[in-house]
Amino acid sequence: MKTRIWPILLTASVALALLLWLGVWQVQRLAWKNQLIANFDTTKVTLTGQFVDQVPLRMLSSHEGGPAWQLLQKFDSQDGRTILVSRGKLPQTAAMPANIKTTVTIIGHLQKHDMGRGFFDVDNNPAENLWYHWDLDAMTGSTSHSGEVLHLIPGSPGTEGLFVDAPKSELNNNHLGYAITWFGLAAVLVVMTGLFVWRIVRTR
Repeated sequence: MKTRIWPILLTASVALALLLWLGVWQVQRLAWKNQLIANFDTTKVTLTGQFVDQVPLRMLSSHEGGPAWQLLQKFDSQDGRTILVSRGKLPQTAAMPANIKTTVTIIGHLQKHDMGRGFFDVDNNPAENLWYHWDLDAMTGSTSHSGEVLHLIPGSPGTEGLFVDAPKSELNNNHLGYAITWFGLAAVLVVMTGLFVWRIVRTR
């Protein structure tokens, strides 16, 4: 019994169309996600006010492969808001910077930190000012916070003497890889279908 070619070609065509559509859709998603990230990178928050006169919270972090503290401090803005600010990083062997007691205008990005404690996170030790995971209730002494922390940008007042990483969007952007996968599968489908049809024609 001879194998009919047209059902194979029909099935392959439908599958190819689906794979190409998925690839194009991921390319469109890539452009959309890139725009979201670009909006984040170009949009900054500016607040004028004063840092609360207290010792900054020390959150375990790293800098250039070594242990460091990420310094967190509450900031009272002139519009009546109090927000937790990430000022930057300090090597663990370095002395804590002096508090800023003047009115300043700070610039940074707001980022959500309301995910809760991770499975492997160590207990925070507020009594010793040692923090290992985000707990904004305890850090701010309030449960009415928005879950957001203002991460200062390099050069903003409050970052003097500290190492500051330029904040980046936490949005995942894997769409290019997905698009390559779908287009790659489409190419494999074309090659395999062509070889299969060629073998059928050759054996007739």
